[in-house]
Amino acid sequence: MRKTIRMMGIALVVWGLSAGAASSATTVISFTDNTLSGGGFEATFGTNPVLGAFVDHFTFSPTAAMAGSGGGSLISGFGFTGPSVLFTSYDLIDTTAAVTVASGVLFPIPSFTGVIAFSALDTTHEFDLVVTGDLAPNFNSGSYTGNLSISPVPEPETYAMLLVGLGLIGFAARRRNRNFN
Repeated sequence: MRKTIRMMGIALVVWGLSAGAASSATTVISFTDNTLSGGGFEATFGTNPVLGAFVDHFTFSPTAAMAGSGGGSLISGFGFTGPSVLFTSYDLIDTTAAVTVASGVLFPIPSFTGVIAFSALDTTHEFDLVVTGDLAPNFNSGSYTGNLSISPVPEPETYAMLLVGLGLIGFAARRRNRNFN
C-alpha cells in the first residue's frame, strides 16, 4: 500500500513538473531554390499555433550551393490588442560543431519581431534555428511566422566570365589609349 501511494506521489510530481514546462517542437525545414530567377534559397517556418511558453527547433542541412551568407526574420501574429507572441531568443546553431553561428536581434526583449544575419555556412554541417518565447499578456493562443534566406555561392564559371570581361575592358581601354596618342 505504501509503495503504491509513493508511486502515485512521484507520478503526480512528475506530471506537475511537465505541465509547467515550456512546449517544444522540432520541424525540418526545406528550402525553395530561386536561383534561376536571380534569387537565393528561401524557407518559411513557425506556422504552428502557440499555446504558452515554447522552444521551437527548425533544423536544416544546407546543400553545396547554399554556402553563402544569409539572414532571416520572424514576426508575431497580431490580434485586436497587439502582438500575440513575444520572443525571448532567436539563434542559429551549428549542431555538428556545437557552436552558435548567429544570435537574432530582438529589441526590446521580449519582442514581437526579430532579425538574424549570418556569414557563410559549412555545407557539411547540420543547423538548428531555435526560437523561444511565450504568449503575450491577455492572449490564450497565438502564432508567428518567419523566413530564412541564403544567398547562393557563385559557380567558378561566373568568376571566369568576370575575369574575361574585365580583361576585355582593360584591352579595349589600352587599345583606345594607344589610338588616342
